[in-house]
Amino acid sequence: MKFIASAAFALEGVVADELRSLGFSDVTCRNNRVIFTSDIEGAARACVWLRSADRVSLLLDSFKAESFDELFEGVACIDWPLYLERNSRICVDARCVRSRLMSQRDVQSIGKKAVITSMQRRCRSAVFPENGPAVSILISVADNIATVSVDLCGEGLHKRGYRLHSSEAPLRETLAAALLLLAGYDGTQTLLDPFCGSGTIPIEGAMIARRIAPGRSRNFLAQGYRWCAKEFERQKAAAFDCETTGHEEILCGDIDRAMTEMTAFHAGRAGVADALKVSCADARSWEPYQFCGRLVTNPPYGERILDKQSAFELMHDFSAVVSRLLEQLWSVGVLTPETGLEDVFFAKSSSKRRIFNSNIPCVYYRFGENIFK
Repeated sequence: MKFIASAAFALEGVVADELRSLGFSDVTCRNNRVIFTSDIEGAARACVWLRSADRVSLLLDSFKAESFDELFEGVACIDWPLYLERNSRICVDARCVRSRLMSQRDVQSIGKKAVITSMQRRCRSAVFPENGPAVSILISVADNIATVSVDLCGEGLHKRGYRLHSSEAPLRETLAAALLLLAGYDGTQTLLDPFCGSGTIPIEGAMIARRIAPGRSRNFLAQGYRWCAKEFERQKAAAFDCETTGHEEILCGDIDRAMTEMTAFHAGRAGVADALKVSCADARSWEPYQFCGRLVTNPPYGERILDKQSAFELMHDFSAVVSRLLEQLWSVGVLTPETGLEDVFFAKSSSKRRIFNSNIPCVYYRFGENIFK
């Protein structure tokens, strides 16, 4: 069986590396998605453990669809009774890119009609009340190729369950985890986030350090599918046995006390309150804590917090902290829309990666990583 792990722009490689670390060998990167081969048990494990992926779905078929007739026939050829009950509530979502079929509403409508027609043919029944569990079907049409899959997640994988409140400019949990993984953080190094906001980066860091599965406490849509519900329940239960209580050093702070209180609250909900040392402090006042730590942070952009000039001046002042950390052999990772951060920090970055934070184009700069090569 083949599955799709969807990923944000430029993060496909991170998701692929995660899948390989989970034991999957047949892994292929595509635009905004990673295809991997597994059974249902493996897919459930991926859903429970993937930190940087957006969602996971079961790939049913891919075929050329330059007309609605081709789309209808391709969807109708799938053996839907394997995945649907006679009373399943069928939800079809569509996405169209660079194709002759560009009406998402029409793709949804025709796709659902094809599913029901297929069920009528195979089940020899004309009535499907759709009053049972929801089944989410995803139809993506890109470059005139339709890909049909069944969503296993429901809500996106960034919904860990611990965040009830948000700051003015929250960072998605999946993106925070990706930044940490790109920085090579594995829980054995000191971690610092001096612009922690509502605490997403340090909390995700603590979950990595303590091997807490990000999906252990949330619900998956697949738990309502008869053909895979048991595997999901088993993988969620097994995840609790993998947790550790390490000696991680996770430091975080924010100049706004309301944000540090929110960080502490969310850390408690995530079960990592004792792993974080939270301070209400100006990021420009941080001093190097010890050698060879990791700084990973998402400072204000001047978009929703501060104005652009104030955000630039903040980074200019913060450069003194960065210089001292680099002298102490730290690696520094900063996500920002500022394209000239190297000039601001008076340092050459070891890598730069273009990433979108929500709809804001950013660059993830990493400094000092050459010392770990």
